[in-house]
Order: sequence, then C-alpha cells, then structure tokens
Amino acid sequence: MWADGTSLLTNGSFGTVLVNAGAWTPFATIDEWQSLNGERLEFWGIGHSGCQASNGDALPEIDHNGGASLDGLYQDIRAAIGQT
Repeated sequence: MWADGTSLLTNGSFGTVLVNAGAWTPFATIDEWQSLNGERLEFWGIGHSGCQASNGDALPEIDHNGGASLDGLYQDIRAAIGQT
C-alpha cells in the first residue's frame, strides 16, 4: 500500500469478477491478473463448495487442473524507486 493509502494492486479483492453465487467460471485474464502457468483463471462465486470470499463476491481457485500442474496467479506491480 502506498503512503496515501491506495493499493499497489489493481482489483486486489477481485471486485470486478462476476460469478454467480455457488457457481464457478474460468477467465483468460482478470484486469491485471495473469495465470502463473498460462491456463485460465478459475473463480468461484460465494458459497461454492462452502467457501466464502474474505472481501467481495468471488475468490480465485488455484488448483484449476486438479493438481496436474502448478497453478497460481500474479500481477506485475509498477513502482518507482523512492516513491512513497
């Protein structure tokens, strides 16, 4: 988080991800988020498999391939030296 209180991440709580409650949906990308292994990002709506998002209505599911390959997501963060 920057000194002014703004977040370093774009869409850090996945608030722009639209998934129906109890459902799941694969996405190629979500805003600045990318898949670690180049596959689709799977997001669950609140209540899917009994899970709840800590903030918002969707959460990423990082075992999209059932453990067949390393899953994950990342976002490049652009910062400047000395910036506060």
